[in-house]
Amino acid sequence: MSATPSSGAGPSNTDKTAAAHVLVAESLLLLRLAMSDEAPGERETAVLQRIAISAFGVAEADAGEIVSAVTMLEGDREVAQARIGLRGSGRGHRLILAKLLLQIATGDPDLKPRHERLAARVGEILALGDADLAEITGKNG
Repeated sequence: MSATPSSGAGPSNTDKTAAAHVLVAESLLLLRLAMSDEAPGERETAVLQRIAISAFGVAEADAGEIVSAVTMLEGDREVAQARIGLRGSGRGHRLILAKLLLQIATGDPDLKPRHERLAARVGEILALGDADLAEITGKNG
C-alpha cells in the first residue's frame, strides 16, 4: 500500500530531474571525447566547466565534480568503453545528444571555430551516418 496514489500522469519530477542529470553528464562526456581522445588539458577542462555552468545551468560548486568525473578517463580502454556506452543508446537518443551538443558548440566562442570537426567527431563517436549529421547541422548536400 502506497501513501502516494498512482495517477498515471507520467514521470515524476524526481524522474525528470534524474533524466536531466543523465543528459548533462552524457553531453559533457560526449564533448570531452569529441574534443580529444587524449586526457583533456587546462583549456579543454575550462571549456567543459564553462559549458556545464552556462549551457546546462549546473551550479559552479557542482560543475567541478562533474567535469572531474568526465575528464578522469585514463587510457584507450576507458575511452573505448565510454564510446561504447554512448553508442549503446537508441538512435533517437543519440540524435538528441548530437543536436544538443552541436547547438551548444555553435554559440560557444571556443567551440564555434571547431564546429565542423566537432560535428564529424560527434558523428563518429555516436555511430551516426552522414545523413544524420546533415539533418542535425542543416547541411543537406
